[in-house]
Amino acid sequence: MIRRIKALQIALKLIERELQTRAKTVALTEEGKESIKKAVIVVEKFDSDFFSLLRIKAKKLNNNLLTLLKNKLK
Repeated sequence: MIRRIKALQIALKLIERELQTRAKTVALTEEGKESIKKAVIVVEKFDSDFFSLLRIKAKKLNNNLLTLLKNKLK
């Protein structure tokens, strides 16, 4: 848990607003931005590898997922 908190402190920063000192904005630090860029690459590669194993065309898969979603929303 402590490791997660330290990781968040590296990735995020609080920015005080000039007019409302109690209001804070959360923003990514430069290290946080780099971590996000790396994570996106890993996730996209995983998605590509995972879905290519299914051997289903992307359009058919997307249509099936949309059908499931529509049925769940009814």
